[in-house]
Amino acid sequence: MFQLPFEILVHVFSYLSKSDLLQCQLTCKIWYESSVELLYSNLIIDRSKTSRLFVRTLVNSSRLGSNVKIVNTRELFKTKENNFWDEHGLLSALIRHCPNLLDLICWEQGSTFWTQLLIAASCGQLSRLQSLPSANSEDLESYIYTALFFKASLTRLSVKDDLFFFGLDMNRSEAYQMLQNEISEFKNLSSLSISCTSNKQLSSFDALIEDCSSLEKICIILNPTVEKRTTIKAENVFHPRPDIRQLICNWKMVDSESQLKYIIQKFPNLQHLVISNMPHQIGNTSLTNCTADAIIEFLRFIMNIPDFSMGLQIRKEDLSNLWIGLMNMDYRYRNVTIDGFSDDRYSDNVNLSIEKAFSVITFIFHNNEEDELPPTNFFTEVGSMIRSINIRDMTNPVPMVDESSIHYSTLTGIDWVFQIIELCPSLQELTIPSALGYDRSNHRTFQQTELKKLLIYNIPDSHQHSLFFLELMSMNLPNIKQLQLEYDGLFDYDINKPITILMPNTKLNLLSSTHPLSGISEVDYSIIEVYFRLHTDAGVKHYVGKRTGLVTTSEKHYNKSQEKIRFNITCRSLKEFAIIEIKHSLSYKQKWSF
Repeated sequence: MFQLPFEILVHVFSYLSKSDLLQCQLTCKIWYESSVELLYSNLIIDRSKTSRLFVRTLVNSSRLGSNVKIVNTRELFKTKENNFWDEHGLLSALIRHCPNLLDLICWEQGSTFWTQLLIAASCGQLSRLQSLPSANSEDLESYIYTALFFKASLTRLSVKDDLFFFGLDMNRSEAYQMLQNEISEFKNLSSLSISCTSNKQLSSFDALIEDCSSLEKICIILNPTVEKRTTIKAENVFHPRPDIRQLICNWKMVDSESQLKYIIQKFPNLQHLVISNMPHQIGNTSLTNCTADAIIEFLRFIMNIPDFSMGLQIRKEDLSNLWIGLMNMDYRYRNVTIDGFSDDRYSDNVNLSIEKAFSVITFIFHNNEEDELPPTNFFTEVGSMIRSINIRDMTNPVPMVDESSIHYSTLTGIDWVFQIIELCPSLQELTIPSALGYDRSNHRTFQQTELKKLLIYNIPDSHQHSLFFLELMSMNLPNIKQLQLEYDGLFDYDINKPITILMPNTKLNLLSSTHPLSGISEVDYSIIEVYFRLHTDAGVKHYVGKRTGLVTTSEKHYNKSQEKIRFNITCRSLKEFAIIEIKHSLSYKQKWSF
């Protein structure tokens, strides 16, 4: 080890903890020099005591300061009055003793903080600083003036008026005007975050980024309260920027077809795209100006982006065509999530969220009309390509007057779910909310043999009849291998009745149950017992599951154990059962093999 080159030692020491690095420093001079940079390069100093000790260390050993690259003070400088307070002179010590500081992270600043940095920049200190702390809206002008002094070294710039403190007067700010005039002098700038609040700012957006020749990442937030403004004109000739790899913006940036076309033309080589803040989240229900054809064209563009996430508002009448168009674009993504909830029942709009991560495309359908379901013609067109469907809870459950039943205004019949399954012959996984509200009289029959995994959630504990449709599932889906049941704890668990699960045509590899123990007090998870009545092709047997394992028991013992958790399971065979019990913040998980 003593003969190894310095670079090799640094690489080896990078796998050690801070306590081990401290021990390495006591070994020899070579080990000291190899470990000291790793120990001091990235620091979190967020407590008064830590600040005092670190300042003392810098004063007594000024050479250590040259190893400091990143410092995060979090809320150390914040006082009850939200003023800047540096009790032990940490900022002054960093300026004086840490010439190689690259990134200073500070959640709360204030005018005094920015004044000290401004003075340091004018004196040639911290000349390698690449990033300044993100400023509050109130300190934005101070941030800009300071950034102008560090323009030779900064690689990241964030001029975001998140609270729109300046309103429509941002362009009138002398500091902002100076930044626009001198932005081309930020030669090393690779990341730019800005917020626009006026027509003039938006119309000058393209000119602004053209002046930043080294940009790789852009974040732009448009004030959602600005209604009348000048959009980016797509018919203009724009210089493409294939070097810009990341774009983050809010929905206001893409609420017109011309701006969608601008993004396609301007950023042809994006690797990461995020379009956030759907209109319903900020109280704006105005209809998007984009047609389904324009959105599909834009989706063709973003489907080539490795990582994207977007949300926008569209017309209900365009939703089905948009889904079909999207599914026909790329044959790799076959997982579909349908998610909806009641918002404004009189609105003609829906919100669509599309995300490309872990090979999953997610559609969030926000239902605004009672008894209205996503159109099945979508599954008619692309059902053969879908492998996984997740139907999220489309409405909030509303207890009836007698509290004996729950009404879901959207899912009113299991027939719709069965239609979807029939239209997806290659479907392998299905997730649905509990069957309360489904029509018990339905006897629809069909055969779908590819479905292997079924998950049902939001099952009220005291309503055993809510699982009646499992028998229909077993008849129509004979090859289910995994069944997961999740209880939501809407009602106290009824310990006097067993949980009945009827899957008479199914050979299960795994049956799991997750539910809260809201009706059982002071549960001792180390001695909890679960009783089973298992009716399979081999006959009827009774078991008791303990922490130590699964043992057989008698029918009499099963019937008498009414204060225990009991399951009455009917299936052709069952290999394993898993239970997850939750009480408050504690959980208990156990698995038994039959």
